[in-house]
Amino acid sequence: MRDRLLAAAGGIARLVFVVAAFGIAVGGIGLSATRGFCPENDEFPFQQAAESTCPTGVQRCLPPLFSSILIVGDPDCHAEAGGELRSLLVPAFVGSTVLLAGAWYLRPSRLRERSEA
Repeated sequence: MRDRLLAAAGGIARLVFVVAAFGIAVGGIGLSATRGFCPENDEFPFQQAAESTCPTGVQRCLPPLFSSILIVGDPDCHAEAGGELRSLLVPAFVGSTVLLAGAWYLRPSRLRERSEA
């Protein structure tokens, strides 16, 4: 009975780890494809414009997934899009890789070997 409960708990934990890993990865891609960013432009004095959410008053850039590929609009957006894209995707993929490694660690063959020893 104890072995069955241990196997069921391990299976549920693996499932949760895998679903969370894919959720984090897809969420990171979704954020980089939908959320625009403010360019770091030091040319403009600090002012709050009514039509811009950016503190410098410049217009928001396209989402970094598109700004890194398309050369449309402000050249500062295209130049800074790579850094913005990395700042969103790297933590998402590192986090999902760690969760998938945890799911791999809880695989049934490893748990069976450990319980037999």
